[in-house]
Amino acid sequence: MQFGPDFLVDVLATYSNLLQNIVEFAVIALGLYVVGRALVETVGRIALQRSKFDETMADGVLSFLRLAVVLLAVVVGASAADFRGAFAGSALIAGGVTLAVGLGAQDVLGNFVAGAFLVQDPDVNIGDRIRWEDEEGIITGIDLRVTRVRTLDNEIIVVPNKELSTTVVRNLTSHDPVGFSYEFAVQHDELDEAVATIETVAAEYDELVDVPAPTVRVTDLLESEVVVTARAFFPIEKRSQRYRIRTTFLRRVVQRCQENGVGLSQSTLQELSGTVGVDPVAGDEGAPADSSVTAYRPTDEDNRDPD
Repeated sequence: MQFGPDFLVDVLATYSNLLQNIVEFAVIALGLYVVGRALVETVGRIALQRSKFDETMADGVLSFLRLAVVLLAVVVGASAADFRGAFAGSALIAGGVTLAVGLGAQDVLGNFVAGAFLVQDPDVNIGDRIRWEDEEGIITGIDLRVTRVRTLDNEIIVVPNKELSTTVVRNLTSHDPVGFSYEFAVQHDELDEAVATIETVAAEYDELVDVPAPTVRVTDLLESEVVVTARAFFPIEKRSQRYRIRTTFLRRVVQRCQENGVGLSQSTLQELSGTVGVDPVAGDEGAPADSSVTAYRPTDEDNRDPD
């Protein structure tokens, strides 16, 4: 088959209308998107700021408006460019495009639906500290597709909304006041003094609230120790300072117990690790050279708040 000069002319004539439609679509859609996005970011944002929506709901509405602008620009641009006429009679192309979009949009649509539910969920809001699976951080934004979380290491994690909606999420700072707890192991004969010391430290710590009052309760009995759990609360306005407040409280408890001669232990939270060497006793040739102890050291996850 030979391709003469007329072949290129025929091809251009055949697809000239399609090329013209594509150019018209690009110009119209881009123009509508720029204008619509500008209106959303100015008029829409000002209107939401004056409304009674909270930050989470306002952020979700803005995400919806941005998506609506994109869809409107595409629909109006395609209609004005008469793509329907260009693709008329091409059922194969239309079917292929529909199948490709459907398969590719499954996860996206799932995230959109999950995002709509997260936005209106009163227990998930911007500024809340959440924990899910092995991650923890503060929510900085909820879009229709993803939720942005700032970790304790100041990293930003972009989490698909579908993931948060299908797993257990613990909101550590959604209710006022915010609580934390910690387990201490003390000797049996020092139980009363240890409880009194912890209660005194909690009462003197001005960043903790009085209602509900801090509590110190016995939660476990071991062979040589008693495990007590101290629980205290602070105002929700200081939720971003949760770990600073908790650390300060624990340091004061340790310092006051040392001053009062009360011994604290963490044997309930950890075991020893490594090897123990055993020197053979004279005359005992069967004594083992060493014995191993299989154990682990606690990580930050082991010592996190159980509340």
